[in-house]
Amino acid sequence: MPSNFLNYSLVIILTVILLIQHYFYIRIELDLNIFKHLSELKNIDQDKALMLLDETFLELDLVSDKKINRTLIERFKGCKRLIKNQIILISLQYICLIILILST
Repeated sequence: MPSNFLNYSLVIILTVILLIQHYFYIRIELDLNIFKHLSELKNIDQDKALMLLDETFLELDLVSDKKINRTLIERFKGCKRLIKNQIILISLQYICLIILILST
């Protein structure tokens, strides 16, 4: 009985971690595409492009007021933080999976 409870708990934890990890994946992919398009801009100032991007995200309620007008460096730091969080979640997934396999 306790083993079953542990297994069910680990499956639920794995599922929650997986959902959160997918959220981080989507955010990282979005940032990657934004950085890629910014690097391909030829005739438009990057600061102006970032301002337009912030305005669009603000209109779509995808970003809060306090996150607009960030520099490119601040955006890279945010993306780096997302990647670190994703690595932590993937590590937790593996730990839970190993425990689940060893407990069966």
